[in-house]
Amino acid sequence: MAVGLSSLVACGRNCPSLALACLKLCSRTREITPCPQNNRRVKLTHVSSPTRTVSAAAASGPSTQAKTELSYFNDTYLTSIAAKVLSVEKAEGGTLTAVCLDRTVAYPAGGGQPSDAGRIVGGGGGGVTFTVQDVKVVDGSVLHLGTFHEEGAEAQAFAPGADVTVHIDADRRLLNARIHSGGHLLDVAMTNVGFGPGVLVPAKGLHTPEQAYVEYTGKAEGLDKDKLMADLKAEMSRLVAAGGRSAAGIMTYDAAAEACGGSLPPYIPLGSSPR
Repeated sequence: MAVGLSSLVACGRNCPSLALACLKLCSRTREITPCPQNNRRVKLTHVSSPTRTVSAAAASGPSTQAKTELSYFNDTYLTSIAAKVLSVEKAEGGTLTAVCLDRTVAYPAGGGQPSDAGRIVGGGGGGVTFTVQDVKVVDGSVLHLGTFHEEGAEAQAFAPGADVTVHIDADRRLLNARIHSGGHLLDVAMTNVGFGPGVLVPAKGLHTPEQAYVEYTGKAEGLDKDKLMADLKAEMSRLVAAGGRSAAGIMTYDAAAEACGGSLPPYIPLGSSPR
């Protein structure tokens, strides 16, 4: 039998940090079909709705092979940064324009977290503004997909080498980051109640206000769904009450293992550099 469980929603846009004290649990359940090879799939979810998709044509972007510095990895709270234009081209399909910069704070969709949105403002006196609707990464180059406020105004203000400033929607970023952090906290709770990666392995997750879940694969013979749900709620409440902070960084395998209590889950390759 497939098992559907509930998850958590990160809330509180005015929270001054990504502290997980603003998390609350929900209780909606949903049935998920079994995995191949008779493994059972457990999906922790709070709401069911269609996932927004971006066409492959829009994501293909310009032909530039330049690499973009990913400044969002350095500071979650950095919401604007000065940059230089590398290229401006129509995305395939012609409805959106793709702006590529030498660095950016705009996070491209990935890891289950939605992309940032915002604007790019030209450095000249004309105040040319590009509205960022979506962000994708292609071959190491971050593509800001959107539209200019005035058609043709970008010719000089967004010429290659021009100075611009990227601004992202801070509320959107912090809400998405809270939900993403909540997914990691849920994974900690799963391990603490006896369903760690030796039993159920996190396969994928989605961290959006519309859909927030972590999906697990593995064998869970005789699973008592109600007991697991109660245990998860109790453990999540304990973790939230204990408080803490979140941080991101790239570590050696050994350093990451030490930080996580002496070992890492088997799905993290030995000798890799976890982030």
